[in-house]
Amino acid sequence: MRSRIYCQVLALSLWLATGANLAFAEEGGSPASKVDEARVASENNPANAQLKYQYAEALRVAGKNEEAVRELLAATELNPSYYLAYHQLTLCSPDAKSLAEAVKRLTFLMNDKPKELMLRVALSELLEAQGHYFQASKVLVEMVFDNAVPPKFTTKVNNRIRFLQAKARGEHANRRTQDTASTTTDNPPLPLPEENLSRGLSASRLEKTQELDGFGHSVLQH
Repeated sequence: MRSRIYCQVLALSLWLATGANLAFAEEGGSPASKVDEARVASENNPANAQLKYQYAEALRVAGKNEEAVRELLAATELNPSYYLAYHQLTLCSPDAKSLAEAVKRLTFLMNDKPKELMLRVALSELLEAQGHYFQASKVLVEMVFDNAVPPKFTTKVNNRIRFLQAKARGEHANRRTQDTASTTTDNPPLPLPEENLSRGLSASRLEKTQELDGFGHSVLQH
């Protein structure tokens, strides 16, 4: 168990250090044969989260996203700290119910591990996939304000926060535009919920860095 967790942390650290997308490795054999092999291994060891994850990855590579989502959720049910599984789930075009379940699991786990950076990175990705950009940035901003982000990862985390804040502002502006366009003087718009995107979340309050490259959609590595 310890070695599996170490591998996850090492892989996620690679994501934070490079921001590159490392594809799932395939070593010979057709996608169909990989699926069959992984399925047998998983069925023979139903309590092994890593084997379920590998089965899910084989399904994803084979284009069987719906089945992959199911196996990834099964892996996180066995091991809620399997953070890579949450990221891979976002690559499988998950349905709203699956995303909500994954968010629920990580949110619950965050109560016990409030300063676990890898957990918050995975949760941020899930919230982004749901379109909740403000919340996705907030879970990372809280780590910055608590000085809980290792210095070598500060730039990458700050870049992702800025990216998500920009998306949140754009979404808010679009909603206001659409609301204005759909109303008349006889039917004034209902007030939007208060959304102060700068309250406690201003990028200017974060550590300034020299790295200006955009971060974009984050990826967790394996």
